[in-house]
Amino acid sequence: MFRNTKKKQIIFVRHAKAFDVLLWKGNDFDRPLIPAGEKSNEIMANYLRLIWLKPDRIVSSPALRAKSTADGMAKKLSVVNVEYVDDLYNAKSTILRDPFEAHFRVI
Repeated sequence: MFRNTKKKQIIFVRHAKAFDVLLWKGNDFDRPLIPAGEKSNEIMANYLRLIWLKPDRIVSSPALRAKSTADGMAKKLSVVNVEYVDDLYNAKSTILRDPFEAHFRVI
């Protein structure tokens, strides 16, 4: 699927399983991955490596759960360039804000 192509590709990966928002007592920004999320992230990163995916960069929200997911992927895929974009955190829609706007700016 990703082998031997010169076309640019974008792959969106949601953060791995984090503590349930209703059970987490701390700040949402600091909500961590649960052990099963860490394991599934490792499995997904191994799969992407198996299909020879080598991203030029990874862009992530700076929220702990997203950052942990991105850092784990980067380590397994030997990606040096990981960028954290504040606008990707909590990109919810409002009357004045399109939820996809931050993602389009990153692209």
